[in-house]
Amino acid sequence: MFPNLEKFSLDKKSTITILGFQFPTGFFSKVKVLELSFFLNKYHVPLFSLLPIFPNLERFEVLDSSLNELLPFEGLVGDQEDITTIPQIRALTLKNLPGLKHIWNPDGQLHDPLFQSLETPKIKSCADLIVLAPTSVSLGNLKTLKVYGCNTLANIFTSAAAKSMVQLETLIVRSCNMLIEIIGGVQEDGSTDEIVFSKMNVTHSGGVCSE
Repeated sequence: MFPNLEKFSLDKKSTITILGFQFPTGFFSKVKVLELSFFLNKYHVPLFSLLPIFPNLERFEVLDSSLNELLPFEGLVGDQEDITTIPQIRALTLKNLPGLKHIWNPDGQLHDPLFQSLETPKIKSCADLIVLAPTSVSLGNLKTLKVYGCNTLANIFTSAAAKSMVQLETLIVRSCNMLIEIIGGVQEDGSTDEIVFSKMNVTHSGGVCSE
């Protein structure tokens, strides 16, 4: 029907429709950008089940929603076959998600395969976000990270997560009023390590801090 469609925008109702329909294999293989918006947290939608429908997805955007967890995993724990079918997302945008507390599940590593290819995340106006990247997450391909208006963040990521960010070139943080430090300095055993971002470009201008 739309063989060359490259960007797909869905709300809650259309997402439920997509999940309830059996599409031919490869039907959405051209789609590279998926935008989800206007999801209410009280309506449970298995967003994680949606992603394998778009096998060549490169950019994932979630906007203007009241979700408190980005991708609930109910019913998928231990189902490795489903987890390995998810696309390799390189760009992630989260904007105007006031109830979002976690991007990754802080109690496990199921989210690691989802964003292991992530290069350019942008997080804006997620006022309740607690931590951006917990200890369990590996972000070895991360190049640019932009964070704006996340007022409950005390630090951007843990020292363990920061160690994996060997490709990080640019970090921009603005209007995060509770921010104490970029990297949580104390590890679980109480020790501290020096972390060097060898590819980092350091600038400071107009209230935007890149470190």
